[in-house]
Amino acid sequence: MTTAHLFVAFSDYLTLALGEHTTMATDEEKEEVFEFSEDALDDAVANAPEAGFVNVNFGRLTVLPYIVSWGKKDPTTGKSPKLSRPMKPGDKVKEGEYTEIKFRVDIAEFNPALNFSYERAVPVRKSSSRAQSDWSEIVEPGLISVLGPKWIAAAKGRPYVAVEDTPNINGKANDKGKIFGVPKVVAVYANAAECAAARELRFSGAGGNHADAELTALVDQVRGLLSAVGDVDEVRKLLAQPPFGNHDADKLLALAQL
Repeated sequence: MTTAHLFVAFSDYLTLALGEHTTMATDEEKEEVFEFSEDALDDAVANAPEAGFVNVNFGRLTVLPYIVSWGKKDPTTGKSPKLSRPMKPGDKVKEGEYTEIKFRVDIAEFNPALNFSYERAVPVRKSSSRAQSDWSEIVEPGLISVLGPKWIAAAKGRPYVAVEDTPNINGKANDKGKIFGVPKVVAVYANAAECAAARELRFSGAGGNHADAELTALVDQVRGLLSAVGDVDEVRKLLAQPPFGNHDADKLLALAQL
């Protein structure tokens, strides 16, 4: 295959991969000039959406505090095991220990196709002049803003909430490059019905084309699955079940990973 053929093949590949976002400008288009409203553009720029998708999970919140420490280093592996125990009434955090809170949202209540919950464990460490922490910058402000200064008492009541899976403050990632998410509570609801209605409103694309809204909702949910499960093959198996079964799994996965 000649260099020219390789170039054409690669161009075709880019066109297929990027679809409608890839176009070749004609000479006329390169010289294109048109009038536009300064006010309209200014308004569009001021109200532009934020870059980056953040998945929102709806369901009943459970908060589980643990006391964590590190065991003696294993001479074989050179690693110290992480030791944790539930924080029971009367427990105190001793020197060399710290608190870690597990946040669990029962997302399966509103989506029977799921058989797992959204869970994130967050170390309770305050930001300092040396480093910022997920707790101080993301998690605690969300809890206080939505549940109030006495958020611990409110959380013990296991309220229905909306929780964003927000990228961690320091950009930590796993071996595959996936950025770890941390929970940010963004809304609280009086009961399951209100929570379900808010979830439906987010996924329904109210006011838009119904077919487009349905696809957007499905892609939104697939992103949530990818975030929670992490394994594409496992997510593909889930996509064979309702409400995804009538859609092409590979297409949904491709759209979810854009």
